Amino acid sequence: MVTIKIQSIYDIAAAYLKTLNFSEKKIAETVPHLLKQIKTEVISGDDIINELDKLVLETAKKVFGKTKYGNEQLTALFKAEYLLNNGAEIWGDKIFFADKISSEFIEKMQNTNLHQAPDYAFAKMEPQKIESAVSANIFHRIAKLFGKD
Repeated sequence: MVTIKIQSIYDIAAAYLKTLNFSEKKIAETVPHLLKQIKTEVISGDDIINELDKLVLETAKKVFGKTKYGNEQLTALFKAEYLLNNGAEIWGDKIFFADKISSEFIEKMQNTNLHQAPDYAFAKMEPQKIESAVSANIFHRIAKLFGKD
């Protein structure tokens, strides 16, 4: 199990970026800008993560427009597509600045074929005949093989 020692707000933001596959160099460049973007007074690490997720959600809404997904689902879908497209290397921290995303980015993310599984659909299941795995005739064949009738 990996242990991350968190000593400051910077460490929390850096850990968040690591989950998005940012390199150490990009993390060092990005974290100071991100911490300026956070609009609320930070009380805990969860607050920082929530604020960063809100920034990602703004971009996700701009990319996917109207959608039936909830905020958490949309954020998760967006992060998954970002990782699949190697977003940290290609686009870097642009996902945290909804006004800076390009049409190429939007098109690439929309064209990634990743969809949530459909909702449950319950239906009545009819009883089915269960056939034995071994035919009853096989025992007669084995008995004949040994000369017992």
